[in-house]
Amino acid sequence: MRSLAIFAATIAIVSAVLPVQAATLFTFPFTNNYDPSVIDSSLSTVGLGIFPGTSPGNAIIRNNGFGRILSVFPATGVTDTASALAQNVFLVPLQIGFTAQPTSNGNTVNLATLSFEVGKGGASGPRGYFIRSTADNLSSDIIAELLPDGQDAPVQRTVNLSAPIYQNVTSVNFLFYVYAPAGANNSVDFRNVSVTSPGVVVPEASTGLLALCVVPALGVLVRRRR
Repeated sequence: MRSLAIFAATIAIVSAVLPVQAATLFTFPFTNNYDPSVIDSSLSTVGLGIFPGTSPGNAIIRNNGFGRILSVFPATGVTDTASALAQNVFLVPLQIGFTAQPTSNGNTVNLATLSFEVGKGGASGPRGYFIRSTADNLSSDIIAELLPDGQDAPVQRTVNLSAPIYQNVTSVNFLFYVYAPAGANNSVDFRNVSVTSPGVVVPEASTGLLALCVVPALGVLVRRRR
């Protein structure tokens, strides 16, 4: 019995140290084109709603001083959160969405995170953004941020999507609302927009070998007791 207890404790330790690796559902780099670089096989479609160009309400890939990135220009008169909601509604400059792939087990996926880089190449302000989703009918912000004054290099942002409304979903659209002062080149810039699903346990080489060594040992213990 003591040997079995040692075996159980060893298995518990092995399980505790196994790393968890999230699965990327899709990624839009927005450095060279408007296409996703990754689409998971669990998705049937990944859509991008965008109006290319530098006019108000449009978006374009360009170098903003910190490398190539997607510059998103607010519609005319959208200088704060209230005007962004009032004027944009669904016609926001940037929308990203997906539909799950139908399978024998249904066509739903679970979400884990939404991550992206955000910044601005110009110094004028205020500039900000907020993101909403169709998972709750656009009723609340997933994230909202007022960008600091001055030129701001893109920084990474990661949003937790473990709430029940993002589990077992068939499709979700993420809407990026932006606001900025009136004038040319006043944009909020995004790149490497990515959504992940919950991770799976991935054995490392060392822990995998340990498990392979422990299992035969249990067989030896069982045979000896007999």
